[in-house]
Amino acid sequence: MKEYIKANGSIFECSKVLTGAGTVSFYMESQSVAGMEQFFRAVSSLSVAGAPDAVPYGAFENLAFQSASVYADGSTSVSMRIKSETEMRLEALEESQEIQDGAITEIGKAIGGEA
Repeated sequence: MKEYIKANGSIFECSKVLTGAGTVSFYMESQSVAGMEQFFRAVSSLSVAGAPDAVPYGAFENLAFQSASVYADGSTSVSMRIKSETEMRLEALEESQEIQDGAITEIGKAIGGEA
């Protein structure tokens, strides 16, 4: 049975979708491993359905790319992992710090421009 991964507006036909403790892996035909790596590095959520336009029966969020592999028969697999709470907190902290750094820079420019 074919399954379909939908991520970032694209749909991929998969020969197999496997889930494990904190991971989701899927296997595709006729895909380049480099293309799959490039695409899925930017993916943070995806859904799984039994047909391209069917209602998803699986949804995964807070994902991080783990690996992409090509096999002797030409099939490709992609593995994603679910980020830990610590990773998500660290990302939020880093994002907040970047915003604060930008604000401090702008304040410094405003103060420096008034002198």
